[in-house]
Amino acid sequence: MEVQFNEPHYSKVYHKRKLLNLPLFSDLYPESGRIFGHEMEGKKILDDDQEYTIQSVHKHWYHGWYYIFVVYKYYKLHENSPFEFEMINGEKCGKSHGTRYWKNISCVNDIILTSIKESEENLIFL
Repeated sequence: MEVQFNEPHYSKVYHKRKLLNLPLFSDLYPESGRIFGHEMEGKKILDDDQEYTIQSVHKHWYHGWYYIFVVYKYYKLHENSPFEFEMINGEKCGKSHGTRYWKNISCVNDIILTSIKESEENLIFL
């Protein structure tokens, strides 16, 4: 059975809910769906020979539900950099953030599903 997502219908529902002052996705899932205290927070992953730390786990919706990680890695800053920093091994370091798709729940979007599959194949949990 092929599942189709009716984007025009969803758009109408969203705008009608907004017009009627009913809860929207961002009201139901504050902080962009962040799951506070998830067991994966703080874990290290390896992706393309780069080590990242999982900062948070989020439940997202786009043509269905799926999970993503917000990850970061450290990079060396110049001595006079105005950016926020942390001292790592005596060096000023900034954080470079990104996202990684993790698990599918009910998403049917081919692009998202491909990204989740690539993550399953490439991410190494340390």
